[in-house]
Amino acid sequence: MNEDPMRGGGVALLYASKELESTKETLTNFDQQIGVQIVQNALKVPLKTIADNAGVEGTVVVGNLLESSSGDTFGYNAATDTYEDLVAAGIIDPLKVVRTALLDAASVASGMGGMDIY
Repeated sequence: MNEDPMRGGGVALLYASKELESTKETLTNFDQQIGVQIVQNALKVPLKTIADNAGVEGTVVVGNLLESSSGDTFGYNAATDTYEDLVAAGIIDPLKVVRTALLDAASVASGMGGMDIY
């Protein structure tokens, strides 16, 4: 797997949530569909939070990017309040870090699924 830097600022996670839509459509089990929806929603939170903290409406930024077809490196730059090529702007995340964080979060979440909480 290529471990090069990728677009940052939560945009790669947002696009990953979009890619999960085709997976969700193939599932026949309702609980699995809900599980994928939960993951999709969680993947949108980092970008929404960054935009909210920058003083703009995060749900609008998320919606704009989900509807966009501007390319693999296109995203929202909260520092300049613009949509642009994030890699060219230097807004990047190491793929290995993002991948590891997702795997660890999935591991913790799956472990919590079997816990009794009182």
